[in-house]
Amino acid sequence: QSRGRSYAKDAWNVYYRGWKVDGASASSFEDLGGGYGKDAWSVFFEGVKVDGASASSFEGLGGGYAKDDWNVFYRGKKVEGVSASSFEYLGGGYGKDAWNVFYMGRKLEGVSPSAFRMPGRR
Repeated sequence: QSRGRSYAKDAWNVYYRGWKVDGASASSFEDLGGGYGKDAWSVFFEGVKVDGASASSFEGLGGGYAKDDWNVFYRGKKVEGVSASSFEYLGGGYGKDAWNVFYMGRKLEGVSPSAFRMPGRR
């Protein structure tokens, strides 16, 4: 998984690592890094459209995570049972919302988000 920029475009098309991205609008497309990109209408992960993502509020968080106003995504797939408004990426594959801790997009059972910390971070 690349942390840098992997999309390119010309006047008519968008490309991800040399492959044309179907349905992407070159005029409004922006590379968000980490495999994510968006145009005015759609969100893409590694060149594939992300179902259920709102382009207007979509942002990459790092480590494969991203979110819009309603959902959190990990590597382009919707994470179930997570509050987008309180979700934060912690590093090392971990993220948390007000009620749960997640690792690589999976909810960890029995882990308290208020007490969960990453070593060397706040």
